Amino acid sequence: MRKMLHHIHAVLFGILLISGFLLHFSFLRSTLASYRLLLMRTHEYAGMLFCLVFAGYFLQLLLK
Repeated sequence: MRKMLHHIHAVLFGILLISGFLLHFSFLRSTLASYRLLLMRTHEYAGMLFCLVFAGYFLQLLLK
């Protein structure tokens, strides 16, 4: 279970990193204008899941 949480956490971190960079840089805003809402939603949902996985780590530590 712990390795699966670690893998999911790493994948979500990668998604947050890539979508954050794409949303941050102004020279990409015009290029990705039609996908901007999708990128924002993806970044938002990945952040929520990232926090839930982090809470899962915390609960796992509390139960030990």
